Amino acid sequence: MCTGKPSEGGWAFYVAEGKNTEIAEKTAKSGSWIGLSFHGAAEDCRIDLAVVDGGTALCATDDRDAPCGLDVKFTKES
Repeated sequence: MCTGKPSEGGWAFYVAEGKNTEIAEKTAKSGSWIGLSFHGAAEDCRIDLAVVDGGTALCATDDRDAPCGLDVKFTKES
């Protein structure tokens, strides 16, 4: 659960580790999924971002089967 309090964390693109396994790998330079993690005092918070709309937007989700599962979409301003 994400608390909304200021915290530090990190991010990484997901890469294929095996046939059906992906992991967030800090050395990866690109990908279609990005993992964000925030380390709080009580417990960690993890959110994934899916690259959507042909690479023009990111959707936030906590379920990899629903790329826009949190109903939050980030787009780049022109």
